[in-house]
Amino acid sequence: MNNFFKQQLLKDNEDKWLLLGLTFSLVLIAWFQFIAYDMKEVVPRGQQWSDLIVNISMSYIAGWIIYIVSVFIPKIEKWRKAKKIVYPFLNQVITTIDVSILNSVLYPNEQYRPIPKVSTMSSEELRRCFDFEILNKPIKGFHAVFYTYGFKPETRLDELILSTITPLENVLNELKAYYDMLSYDEVKLLTEIEKSRYLLFVGGTLRAQNKLVFDVDMFIELFESVRSLELLISHPEEHT
Repeated sequence: MNNFFKQQLLKDNEDKWLLLGLTFSLVLIAWFQFIAYDMKEVVPRGQQWSDLIVNISMSYIAGWIIYIVSVFIPKIEKWRKAKKIVYPFLNQVITTIDVSILNSVLYPNEQYRPIPKVSTMSSEELRRCFDFEILNKPIKGFHAVFYTYGFKPETRLDELILSTITPLENVLNELKAYYDMLSYDEVKLLTEIEKSRYLLFVGGTLRAQNKLVFDVDMFIELFESVRSLELLISHPEEHT
C-alpha cells in the first residue's frame, strides 16, 4: 500500500470507521475460529453463538469488499485525477506570491547580495525586507499593464499589489469548481486566503475606489496562509 493510498484511505471519517469495522471483524473471526474454539464446552450453546458471530463478521467483510470495488477504488481514481488537475492550481497560488515578492520586494533590496529563497523565508525576515523608499521609486524599463483594473504600475509597490491581487483572485475563483476534490484542510486554507484582510481591503479598495493602498501586516498574514498551503500540499501525510 503506497503512501498516496494510505493518505486517501484515512482522509474520510467514513473510510476510517469502515476500516475499523473490518479490523474488528477479522479479529472476531480469528478469535472464535482459532483461539476460542472450545467455547462450546464453556458456554451453553457456545458453538451456535460462535458460528453466528463468525457468519456476521464474514458478511461484513463481503460487504467491505463490495464497497472497495464499487466505491473506494473509483474514489481513489478521482483523487488521483484531482492531484493532476488541481495541484497545478494550488501551486499557482504559491508561485503568484513568491514571484511577486521576489520581483518587487527582494530584488530591489538585494541586487548586489545573494537573494534569499522566498519559500524558506520567515514572516519576520520578509518584514525586514520591506524598504518603502526603494519600493516607491518609479519602475525603470517596460512593465505590464493590468487591464482588469486599468492600471499601469508605476512603482514596485504598485507592481506588488497588482501582481498579487489580480492573478490570485483569478486562480482562487478557478479552484472553487474543484473544492469537492480537495481535503478539508486545503479548502479551509484556500478560504482563509480568499477572505484574507489583504484581498478584502487592498483588493476591495482598488475595485471600489480605484485606489492603490498597501498594508504590511495584512500582506504578512496572506504570506503566512500561503506558506501553510505550501506545507500542506508538500507534506499531506502530516495533516491526515
